[in-house]
Amino acid sequence: MPKAVPLFTFLALFFLLSSSCNQPFDPGGPVDRHLVVFTILSTDHIAQFVRVTAPFLPADFDPASKNAIDNSVTDASVDIQTPPYYAFDQYHRGYYVQGQRLHLRDTVLIRPDSVEYSFPLHVYAVSPFTPDYGKKYDVYVGSLSHGQAWGSVTIPKKPTLTILWNTILTLNDPQRYEPDAPIEFLMTLADSVKGYVSRLYLDFAVVRDGEWINKRVEVPISSADPASYSLAYPIYPVVTQAAATNKLSATYRNGFLRSVIKQLTNVTYAGEKIIFDRVTFMVLQVDPNLYSYYAASQLEQDPRSIRLDQPAVARLNGGGYGLVGGYTLDSLQYPLPEYFYANNR
Repeated sequence: MPKAVPLFTFLALFFLLSSSCNQPFDPGGPVDRHLVVFTILSTDHIAQFVRVTAPFLPADFDPASKNAIDNSVTDASVDIQTPPYYAFDQYHRGYYVQGQRLHLRDTVLIRPDSVEYSFPLHVYAVSPFTPDYGKKYDVYVGSLSHGQAWGSVTIPKKPTLTILWNTILTLNDPQRYEPDAPIEFLMTLADSVKGYVSRLYLDFAVVRDGEWINKRVEVPISSADPASYSLAYPIYPVVTQAAATNKLSATYRNGFLRSVIKQLTNVTYAGEKIIFDRVTFMVLQVDPNLYSYYAASQLEQDPRSIRLDQPAVARLNGGGYGLVGGYTLDSLQYPLPEYFYANNR
């Protein structure tokens, strides 16, 4: 015969099950009180910004819903610092160089679009400051309410950009050369570069209200109908992972340049005064931090899988999340001849 269950054991089990059934379910759970830091240092701006926020839960638990909550951290202290280093003078004598420390100001910016966000943009800013090529920068953030976080970024060294002689001949008079004639540029990127993108622009000026106004249009690398060099559904370069070698080339086709010129002179500014000034070849170099963040956001690269082993945003030192990245932006300009065939003064 089995032994009888003691009465107190039965009552304890009953109350345990009763309390478990009545416990309310919270799908959100507690929110971690850590920092989220986002900054991209760049060589094409004289002001640098750091965004510091904290995690939050939307009222409807929908991450895609409009955010009506300002989750900015307003009690943070933000510094950008270059570490000290050892250098040599022209006589090969070594000397110690102190690191530079910049304290960022608490700043409020007006958003260009206030439809989705009704509150201003809270950032930490420093100006004038442009990071140097090839230099390492540490970003430190501390908050009494949310702890601390810090990260480092090394700005890529300056690239070398070269225009080929046959490209110069084509640019001087595109109508003399076949549509498939190459417009080619050579690039030597920095060794530390993880990703890059190159673009080709046509700079021109038109008359508006009696004054010459400078404008710019990008030349595509292809389109939906590349055989006819149509500008319908144009295709432009995107950020690409750097190859093992840092010596690369970018090739465009004369047919697309001629199509852009024809569109401007015969359609967009038909019958108006227009002068084509120059062609600008531009290269953006991306450091490893920023490229990893960009690659993680490109879901179309792997549309059939969901990665649960790592967050889309990198973990920073000190327990925070976010991005401390950087890029460089450089250009090579070739002035078009004064007698350029499409000029209409």
